[in-house]
Amino acid sequence: MRGELEVTLPQLRKPRMVINNVPKVTTVGNLEETIIAQYRELDLEPGEIYARFIYTTKTGQVNTVIEVVPETRRKLLQN
Repeated sequence: MRGELEVTLPQLRKPRMVINNVPKVTTVGNLEETIIAQYRELDLEPGEIYARFIYTTKTGQVNTVIEVVPETRRKLLQN
């Protein structure tokens, strides 16, 4: 009994970064605007950064996970 095989290619994902010590007043909705305003010298564009979620550690530190395009990741890591 032979069935047809379906081949799918894996999709590329955007790189993820963890930002530590985010102020508690920051939300997922306003994180992109905050980062763009804070790093004006990097010439970041809206839509290059997407906040996935914010979490709190056991010690009370607030961190966030963001997805960025590869060029933006390089810019952020250099500063």
